[in-house]
Amino acid sequence: MSKAKTAAKPGRTKTFSGTLPRGIKAFQAVSPVAGVTLRTDGQLRWEARIRRSLNGQALKFPLVRYPIDPKASPNTEHHIDAARLMAEAYVRREHASLELRQTPYAHTSEAWTFGDLLRRFVQEIDDGLIKHASVRTDHSNAYLFLGGGKGLGLSQTGMPHLTRKLAKDLTQDDFLGRHASSFVNSYVKVKRDGTTLPMAQGSKKRALTTIRNLFRIAHENWQIDLRSPIKSLKSLNSDDARDRTLTEEEWNAIVAQLDAGRTDQATADVIRFARMTAARRSECIKLDWADINFKKKTARLRETKAKNGKYNERVIPLTSEPMALIAARFEASETKKGAVFVSSRGKRIRADTVTQAWDRVREQVAEKLGDPEILTARMHDLRHTRITEMGHHLNPAEAARISGHKDLKTFMRYFNPDPVALGKKLEQLERQGGAGTDVDDVVKQLLGLSTEDMASAVAIAFQARAKTP
Repeated sequence: MSKAKTAAKPGRTKTFSGTLPRGIKAFQAVSPVAGVTLRTDGQLRWEARIRRSLNGQALKFPLVRYPIDPKASPNTEHHIDAARLMAEAYVRREHASLELRQTPYAHTSEAWTFGDLLRRFVQEIDDGLIKHASVRTDHSNAYLFLGGGKGLGLSQTGMPHLTRKLAKDLTQDDFLGRHASSFVNSYVKVKRDGTTLPMAQGSKKRALTTIRNLFRIAHENWQIDLRSPIKSLKSLNSDDARDRTLTEEEWNAIVAQLDAGRTDQATADVIRFARMTAARRSECIKLDWADINFKKKTARLRETKAKNGKYNERVIPLTSEPMALIAARFEASETKKGAVFVSSRGKRIRADTVTQAWDRVREQVAEKLGDPEILTARMHDLRHTRITEMGHHLNPAEAARISGHKDLKTFMRYFNPDPVALGKKLEQLERQGGAGTDVDDVVKQLLGLSTEDMASAVAIAFQARAKTP
């Protein structure tokens, strides 16, 4: 099939040359409005493209697509004639707005429902036009409002009473209000059996941060006269620092269930690798064989979490356990190229797959042992557990280098030593030589820090002392 012709010049009769799907006649394949074109490559559709300038400057208009279903009934949205009329109406409306307001209609607040903004946001992420560190999170969060996504709850149902509203009519109360239909009260975790659990404040805050990002992009990038209805997220602030680590018994039970169950080997290996290295879930699944240095026994973690939306990378050492796991996977790999963690179907393991496997195994262990306490352990707590172990053997600067933390204060949130174990260690130090040796060790560790981290360490020490009765 050939591509549709571009808009004809004024005074000429437009014709369509190419192969049309069965049931569509040639006269239906042309539009009298310049810029409205039928495209037959890929999904059959009308495309509306506007090229105009204002005061000598070219204006940017989005390419708008109107999908066609050759089997659609007349007067329905995706019938070829109805879709053409919508495309023509869009073009005429934009030209009229330019004449009357000296601004494109697409730049006015009256042109966009909340759903329209979200759909454009998702489309531009898919097209690679929007790029930032949390772009995948933003993509997923958009479906909490649009619906039709994977999972249960809002991801499936969306919030149609909000997406149908004009974006300019949204208020903070729609998202943060106390009424039952507000986002914060509608966003709950829905389990497979239909029961619900409260959603963490941090999850709600991240979802609404996505909406603030959406409105910022709409104003700055798309030049739409809109401002975010969400003025502040302070009401969702909470101390979400966790001190949960896995005991040896809990981890052994998890491993036993991974071995005994039907979890894909690569998914189980991601969980093991995360526990052994303190790498984040996303860092594990992004690993390629090119990132592994077998000679130096290191792994390069790419596109790691960072502030200000900028990606970083770091190199971590691989001790004997993770090295053995990687070596076994390399030996079993047929191509020795691409992703390290590949499913039995030959696809790179997805982040959601790992989390779902963790939740499933955790529930199985809780049921088998009759211990609901393990249900409080999250996948990310494996990172807490390993960092705590490293903190006993490395100075803070060395451990933070491996964990990827840029400042000591953040690192200390992840370092969660057992007070009983610390007490025994202190007792042992006192028996071995008194406080002098302990002070010398502390000084040596402080000397290994940067000036900023040393100051942070001293400040944390004074804060801890002030809290001690």
